[in-house]
Amino acid sequence: MTGDRRFLEWAERIGDAYVREVLPRNHGLPGYTWDFARHEGEDRMRLRDHGNEMVVGLALLLALESERGGSRAESYRAPIATMLDRVLASANPDGLLYDEIRPSDLAPLSEHLSDNWGYVYGAVYTTSW
Repeated sequence: MTGDRRFLEWAERIGDAYVREVLPRNHGLPGYTWDFARHEGEDRMRLRDHGNEMVVGLALLLALESERGGSRAESYRAPIATMLDRVLASANPDGLLYDEIRPSDLAPLSEHLSDNWGYVYGAVYTTSW
């Protein structure tokens, strides 16, 4: 949109870090925190404010890479699909998402429901092709 290549390069670097390191080491999900020096993070993920943005960002980056025929699209597709499948699998029977889940087993860490489901479901629909 801006035509400034820096923004795409930054997004790709962040995407590479998550697709290549975080998702494979954290049960297919971005964690609440991740220590890139120690290559580990908490077994915790937020699906509300300040947590779901990585899900949305990765899905949008995949859509962008696919649209522009970027070389990353193919390598991003399976890990991001797995991430989205796992997020959806963590939903309650009505399709609502919990505020926080445990990536290892998708158990809710609280029974409180997130009001940010629209962002996450928007990401799912963006990558559903």
